[in-house]
Amino acid sequence: MNLALLAKQGWRVITKEASLLSNLLKGRYFRLSLFIHAKLGSNPSFGWRSLLEGRKVLATGIWWRVGDGQEIDIYKDP
Repeated sequence: MNLALLAKQGWRVITKEASLLSNLLKGRYFRLSLFIHAKLGSNPSFGWRSLLEGRKVLATGIWWRVGDGQEIDIYKDP
């Protein structure tokens, strides 16, 4: 499984919301949420399960959580 390619497709779903793929996936799998927060759901297709694996790669690089603030360095972190 090529995780880089799956992450790229996941990025397209996030950034190109008007695309056919984004609309199809949103209607089927994450109608009331965002792709980044979508659940696996019942009876997922192989393609959807694969995209969620690629989403894990995206999640490591597109945001970070503040949490309790103990590990934040205001001089180093953006």
